[in-house]
Amino acid sequence: MNKDEILAKSRAENAGGDEREKKLRVHRDAFMAWGPILLGFAMMVIKLCKGQSPADIISILFGMVAMAELYNAIQTRKKLHIVLSIAYFLLTGYYFYRFCAGIF
Repeated sequence: MNKDEILAKSRAENAGGDEREKKLRVHRDAFMAWGPILLGFAMMVIKLCKGQSPADIISILFGMVAMAELYNAIQTRKKLHIVLSIAYFLLTGYYFYRFCAGIF
């Protein structure tokens, strides 16, 4: 391999950033997910204290977990993740239905 081929290969391997940048993005995204989760729990508590149904917030939180499990199921093809993904999507649908039933 000549110098140009080595440089081209290196650029292709690091197109998404080096290992440190990739690790930072993964940790950032995981850390970022805690904001909506904590806000959702706070809103759910407020709604419960006011006598309102928190079904909308619960459906959003279950939807976030369902998407994470779906990603795990696609990447690992493990039955546990597939079953959990289906269960969380069913819970998401149930609480979304409860939310809609309360509106209409």
